[in-house]
Amino acid sequence: MVLVELFKHKEKIIRLSGLSEDEIIQLYQIYLKKTHLYKEELISIENRLQAYELCHNID
Repeated sequence: MVLVELFKHKEKIIRLSGLSEDEIIQLYQIYLKKTHLYKEELISIENRLQAYELCHNID
């Protein structure tokens, strides 16, 4: 899940971006306000497989 990854890699994001922790948290807040979360059960298997194919080789 993207949200988990954002928080899991927060320190790396801070280091590579050159932004402060407060700035990263502000960006997270903006991101969360603009993000619509859906139950996984509502996403078809076809769409989940397509998403996996698009993203599985990305760090």
